[in-house]
Amino acid sequence: MSLRDTSAFKPLRSTFAYVIIAVIWGDDMLKRIKYRLFSRELNFKARIFNLLAVTGFLVSFVIFAVSLINGASALNSVVLLSAALLSGALLVYSAVTGNYRPCYIITVTFVFMLLFPIMFFSAGGYNSGMPCFFVFAVVFTLFMLEGMAGIICAAAEIVIYILCCVAAYKFPQWVTSFPDEKGVVGDVITGFCISSAALGAAMFFQIRMYNAQQRQLEEAMAEARRSSKAKGIFLANMSHEIRTPINVILGMNELITRSSDRSEIREYTSKIQSAGDLLLSIINNILDVTQIESGKMITAVKPYRTDSLISELASIGSELCGKKGLDFDTEFSPQMMSMLEGDKNHLRQIVTNFISNAVKYTESGGVKLSAETVPCGDDEKKAVLRITVSDTGIGIPSKELEHIFEVFGRGKNAVECAVEGTGLGLAISKDLADSMGGRLIVESCENKGSTFGIEIPQKICDSSPVGEISLKVSEKTCSDSFIAPECRILAVDDNAENLRVISLLLERTMITVDTASDGISAAEAVKKADYDLILLDYMMPVTDGIKTLGIMRENGLPESTPVVALTAEALSGSEEKFILAGFCAYLSKPVRWHTLEKLLISLLPAEKVIISSASEDVLSPEDFRRLSDGLKMYDISLESGLSYLSGNITRFCALAEIFADGYDRSHEKVEQMFESGSDSLVFEIHSLKSAAKGIGALTLFEAANELEKRLNAGDREYAAHARSLLMFEWKRAAEGMKLLISETADNINSSVGEAASSRSLEAQIQKGLEEHIWLETQNDLKQLIAMETDSENIKNLTYIAEFVDELDFVSAEALFRQFMERRNENGR
Repeated sequence: MSLRDTSAFKPLRSTFAYVIIAVIWGDDMLKRIKYRLFSRELNFKARIFNLLAVTGFLVSFVIFAVSLINGASALNSVVLLSAALLSGALLVYSAVTGNYRPCYIITVTFVFMLLFPIMFFSAGGYNSGMPCFFVFAVVFTLFMLEGMAGIICAAAEIVIYILCCVAAYKFPQWVTSFPDEKGVVGDVITGFCISSAALGAAMFFQIRMYNAQQRQLEEAMAEARRSSKAKGIFLANMSHEIRTPINVILGMNELITRSSDRSEIREYTSKIQSAGDLLLSIINNILDVTQIESGKMITAVKPYRTDSLISELASIGSELCGKKGLDFDTEFSPQMMSMLEGDKNHLRQIVTNFISNAVKYTESGGVKLSAETVPCGDDEKKAVLRITVSDTGIGIPSKELEHIFEVFGRGKNAVECAVEGTGLGLAISKDLADSMGGRLIVESCENKGSTFGIEIPQKICDSSPVGEISLKVSEKTCSDSFIAPECRILAVDDNAENLRVISLLLERTMITVDTASDGISAAEAVKKADYDLILLDYMMPVTDGIKTLGIMRENGLPESTPVVALTAEALSGSEEKFILAGFCAYLSKPVRWHTLEKLLISLLPAEKVIISSASEDVLSPEDFRRLSDGLKMYDISLESGLSYLSGNITRFCALAEIFADGYDRSHEKVEQMFESGSDSLVFEIHSLKSAAKGIGALTLFEAANELEKRLNAGDREYAAHARSLLMFEWKRAAEGMKLLISETADNINSSVGEAASSRSLEAQIQKGLEEHIWLETQNDLKQLIAMETDSENIKNLTYIAEFVDELDFVSAEALFRQFMERRNENGR
C-alpha cells in the first residue's frame, strides 16, 4: 500500500488525524484539511470554531514544547498540554459528528472560564499576553453563542477576568512571573499577535461571507427580476394565444345561437358560453395576480355616479340569479351621495366577484345587494362607500374564514360541493381593496349563508342624495336590431377566424365589411375607400394597432372617422390607455353581438342607421304573395329580404329606396371604373354584393360575388366579359325596387311620415326612458337631434343622450321632462 493511499485511514477520517497525516504526506492532504475545516459549505460559527481549535491546538502544543525545553513550571506545562489536547479532541469530535454546539459550550466554560484564568496566574498575570487572550475569548464567545446565552457567558467571562486582574494585583504571590522583561515582552507580543490574527481571521471570514451573501442576494434578485419578466412575457403571450381560439369559439357559438331556434341547440350553446366565460375569467384572474405581484396594477381614479354603479351591479346580479332561479333583492339608502371619485372599474370588479360567488354557492333562496355612504371620520371631503352582498348559501366554517382571502384558498364546502373556481377571486379583491385604501368585510355562518362587502373611502364630488334608484333592466335578445346598408367598415386582425366572426356577426346588418390581416394592408385600404368606422386589433405582429393607426392617419384617414381598438385586455385603465393612443373606444374579445351592436349604433352616422326591430308593419299573406310574384320577374326574393328585418315592410321599403337611389348615383361611376381599370372597383363590387343580398336580389348577388372573387385574383379578362351581365342585373334589381316602392307607397308613406314626426319621437323617447329601453331610446334621440335646428335644443338633447349612454335613465328622464316643459312653454 502506498503511503499516499489514504483509503486505509477511512475509519480515522477526522481532522486530528489529518493534522498528523499532513505532516507526513504534504500539500495534498493540507488542501483536504483546509476544505474540511474551512469549506464555504460550513456556516460562519463552525468555521470560526475550527479556526479557534486549530489555533489553540497548534499554539498550545508549540508553547508546551517550548516550556519543556525552557524548564517551565509543571503547572504551566500541564495547563498548556490540557489546552492542546482539549482543542484537538473538540476538533475531532465536531468534524466527525458535525455537532458543534456542545463544543461551543465546552470551549466557553472549560477553556475560556477555567483554563484561561489558570494560565493567567501561571504565565505572568497581567504582565503577559493573557489580557489579549481575554479579549479574544469574549469576542469569540459572542460569535459562537447567539442571543441571551452569548451575552450571559460573555458577561460572566468579563467578571472572571476582572477578578483575576484584581486578585493578581492584591496577591502578587499567586502569579508566576517571567524571570526577566524579555520574557514579558515576548509573551505580550505573542499574545497580541495570536489574538489579533485570530480576530482578524474571524473578521475576514465574516466580511467575506457577508460579501458572498450580498453577491448571492444580488444574483438572486436579478434572477428573480428575470424570472418575473419572463413570467410576465410568458403569461402575456399565453393569454393571447389561449384567448384567440377561445374568442373564435365563443364568437362562432354566438352565431349558432342567433341562427338556430331549436331549444336543444340553444341549451348546448348556453353551456359552451358558460364554460368559455369561466375559462376567460380564470385567465383574467391569473393576469390580475401577476400584475398585482409586479406592482403594475393601474388604478383609474375619476368621478362616477353611484346610482350608475349600483344599477350596473344590480343588472349583473339579476342576470346571474335569474339563470339559476334565485331571488335577487336590493337595498339602497336614498340618502346615498350621488357622485363620488374613485376607481369605479375596480369597485365593480370586486363586488361582481362577490355576486358571482354568492350565486355559485347558493342553491336555494337568494342574493341581496346593499349599498350606502357614511361619513368618513373628521374628513368632510370624503365619504365611506359600503357595498355588501349577502346570500343564503352553504356558508363558511369559522376556522376557514381567516384563510378565505389567500391565493388559491377555497373552503372545504366549496370543494365538497364541486363548485367551479380557482380561489383567486377573493385574493384579487383583497389586493385591489388594499391598493385603494379600503377593506373587505366578511361574515358567515355555516349552512346559513355569507355576507361579503367592501368599505372604501371616496372623495365627495356631489353630496346631494341620490334618491330612489330605478333598477329596471331591458331584456337582452338575440334578434337583429338595426341595418346600415350604406355603411362601410374596415376590420383589421391578424387572426382570420376573428375576422370571419366579425363579418358573420355583421352579415344581417347589411354593412359592407372589408378586412385586413395586418397593419400594412389596413393602411393601404384606407387609401382606396372611405370608411364609416374601423375595428383595429390592438396587438398584432410587426405593426401593432397604435402604429397602424398612425400610418392610416398619415395616409389620409380623417380624424372624424372613429377607430375602435379590438383587444383581449379588458383591465382597469384600458379605456384611458386606448383613448390616449388615439382610439375612440375599445371592444373586448370575444366580440359579443350586443356589445358590438351598441358600439356601432353609437358611432356610425345616424342618418345611415335604420332600426329594424319587429313591429306591426308586416304584410298580410295576400299582399305578400302579390308583391312577391311581382318581384320574381326581377329575380328578387321578397322573403329573403324581409328575413333581415323581422318582416318589417316599412323598413324594407326604406332599404329599397336606398338601393334604387344608389343605382342612380353609382352605376355610371362603376362603368367608369371598368373603363379605367381602377383598383377601387373591387370595393364597389363588394358593397353592391352586400346590398343585393340585403334586398333579396339573388342573381345580382351571385354575379357580384363571382366578379369580386375574380377581381381579387387579378382576372381582368373575366371582369371585362362579366361587366355587361352585372350592369344588366343591377338595373333589373333597381327597377324591381322602384316597382315595390310604387306598389306600397300609399300604405307605407303614412307610417313613415308618422315615425318621422318629432311628436312621435318625443313620445317614444319619453316611454323609452320610463321603461329603460336603451337601444331604441338612443336611436330616437339621435333622430330627434338630427331634426332639430335650434342650437340650444341640440345641446340639451346631446347632454340627455350622454346620460342614456351611461344607462343613467333616472337623470335622463328628469332632464327630458324639463326639456319638454320648456318647449311647451315656448310653443315649441
